[in-house]
Order: sequence, then structure tokens, then C-alpha cells
Amino acid sequence: MLMSIPTWRMRRSTPDHMIRSLGLILLITQSVSAQCSTEWTMRSEEGPRPRQDHAMAYNSTQGVVVLQGGVSGFPNESDLWKWNGEVWSRLPGLLYRDHHAMAYDERHGLLVVFGGYDFDGLEPNEETWAHDGERWTLLTSAGPNGRAGHAMVYDSWRGVIVMFGGGPHPIGDTWELYPTGWRRASITGPSRRTDLAMAFDSDRGVTVLYGGSGDPVGETWEWDGIEWTLISTSGPGPRAGYTMSYDSHRKRTVLVGGHPLLETWEWDGQQWTELPSSAPRGRFGLASAFDEQRGKLVMFGGFSSGASYLNDTWEYGLPNPFLIVDATCPTGGAMSIRWSCATPDKTAALVYSPAHGMFTIPNNQPCAGTALDLNPSGLQLVWTGRTGHDGSGVIRTQAGPPACGSYLQFIDVDSCRVSAAVRVN
Repeated sequence: MLMSIPTWRMRRSTPDHMIRSLGLILLITQSVSAQCSTEWTMRSEEGPRPRQDHAMAYNSTQGVVVLQGGVSGFPNESDLWKWNGEVWSRLPGLLYRDHHAMAYDERHGLLVVFGGYDFDGLEPNEETWAHDGERWTLLTSAGPNGRAGHAMVYDSWRGVIVMFGGGPHPIGDTWELYPTGWRRASITGPSRRTDLAMAFDSDRGVTVLYGGSGDPVGETWEWDGIEWTLISTSGPGPRAGYTMSYDSHRKRTVLVGGHPLLETWEWDGQQWTELPSSAPRGRFGLASAFDEQRGKLVMFGGFSSGASYLNDTWEYGLPNPFLIVDATCPTGGAMSIRWSCATPDKTAALVYSPAHGMFTIPNNQPCAGTALDLNPSGLQLVWTGRTGHDGSGVIRTQAGPPACGSYLQFIDVDSCRVSAAVRVN
């Protein structure tokens, strides 16, 4: 069942039925063509201080993006922050780090940090720390030798953390972190390199590695848990100091930044494509993480030669769904409800209310915490179904009282993105 909030007076529904009390009788459902492209959106310049070489990861348990450490002077940064899609909030716990790597262990609910420079930034350490939401705990000092500028991801297929490379003297080994500790998984594969980036493709079950300092060509490698495979030597070109995250909603690995431009590239498993976009200013030493719940890549900070350290927060992804309602009112007649730019072939819902207002989806429901621009009085879920193979669709109905003059809002249940509330005229 999609949702079951008694005060909403909701029920399960298929694309060929709607709640009769709204006066809607579904006639046909079809998909409509829509052209929706990804875009960058500036979200905030408040929160963490300006910095570079910090680390970010998505906490899937709490549904927030977490940022830790970085550098903007002496000493290194030690703070820990979370981004909920609207504001940054500081979390407890101090761990001085920069040029480190961080990943969220979904199986154990731990934020794991390895290596990097500590307080004084002189020598990279070999410590593995974990944050449980309240405090940092030293897991182990055994395993990989100290390093900085390495990359680390969580392999959700196998339930292990994968790490590769680092410096300051380039390293080329692969390690995996298990509950029993670190295990060196390979000494073959990509050449020695530092300031690289990786992302875990959760649809194909492989870790994607690109570039880094020490890679003169711009190689794309993939790790399947057994061996590395060189997939491509074309694409964004040689670079270091960039960031990569996997967009599981669109099934793309997204690469952002690197000196000197903030280019945006996407890897579909076979080739790289540069995305034309109104990207933020060029920078390096930035970090990103993909917000699974909201379907957005979140990027923070970095260093720009024209602006020094940065503290801007940007989001990248599909725009919020568009909702268009064409109706014959007040006597009733044909009514068309169209949407586009939703997550393709996923669950969606239409919500109804007699008036504008504010309603936040409760914690025990899908998309908990998402705010709707509808009055909770008389709020109803009037339809659930699929978004269409291209993220668009149309419902044709008969419109009559009390539909006319009311408001509809579209919910992309997969990404929890919502359209603006639209009045039925």
C-alpha cells in the first residue's frame, strides 16, 4: 500500500480509478512526450564554512547528506554537518581531517572515514573511524598504510566498503573493509594515482573509477569485487580534484568539476556524455553525494582561483515535476491532468485539497517530511499509479463539484519531488 493516513481519507488506487468524492471519473490514461533535462540549482550559501578537500556521503538511514572536515587554513576543519534538502545542521563530533575519504555503511548504519591529514596536515594517517550519529569511534589502525587523496565507496551489493589509490606518493592498491577489518583485495588494475574519484553503480553492481593525478589519459575502470576492467580511455579527459556520485534514479554516474572548469559529465556504463548546463563557477577540491530520497546530487564548496574557498551548496538533477490541469468549470465537463519530468516508470500520486496551505507528510509514510502546498483539511489522495516510461503521463476525467476550485499536487514517490499545487479552474 502506498500510503495509509486516516486523516487523508486515502485508499489504494490504480491508474483507472479515482476517489468518487472528488467528482472525477477516469476515462483513459496514456503517456505523453516531454522534454526534461537536468539542471543545476543554487540552494544555499549558509551552513559549513568555506573549504576544500572535504568529504560527503549519503546517510540512507536518516535520508540526509553528510559533510565532514576539509581545509581552509590552519588547522584543518573538524566539523560534521547534515543537509536535509533545505538547510544545513551541525552534528556532534570532532575529527580533524582533509584529503580523506568517507562512505556510509548501510548495513551497520555507520559513517566511515579513513586516512587523510589530521590536525596539522603534515602526514596522512592510517586510522579508520566510524560515526554512529552521536560520536566518533576508532575502529582500527591496522590495514592500509596512511594515505590522502584516495577514494572510497560503499558496495551495497556485497555490503563492503571499497577503497583505491591515494598519496602523497601515488598508490595503486585496492582494499575492502569487512566487519573483521581491512583486506587487500588487489594490487593490479588502475595505475598508481591520487586525487581520484569513484562511485558505486547500484544497478550494475560495480564500482566506477575515473582519472586522478597520475592518469595522463582519463581512464574509466570498473571493479566487480573480483577484478578491475579498463572500460574506456575517452571522455572528460585528464583531471584531478573532481567529484563523482551515482544517480540511481537516472542510472548515471555523474562527474563534476576539476581544474579549471566545472564541467558536468555522465557515464551510462558504456560512454561519457558532457551535459550542457548552467553550471556553477569552476572549482576543484569539491565534494558531492547523491540524495536517494530526493533524487538530487548535492555539491558543496571547493576552491576557485577567482574566489578562493567556497561555501555554496548546489543541487543537480531533474527539475520538479510539472503539473498541468485543463478543466471545464463550473458546470463540469472534460478534464485533463498532465504531468512531466517525473522519475520514469515509477510510483506517483495525485493529492487533492479544497484550499492552499501547508501539510508535511508524517514520519511513518513514504516521502516523510516532504511539504505539500495544500490545506490538511479535506486533504485526500485521489490517484496512485505509474509515471510513464519517460516520466510523463495524462489522465482524462469528467470534472464537476467539488473538483472545480480545488487544488491538485503531484508527488513523485520515488524521488519525493513534488509539483507546484495547481488550481482546477
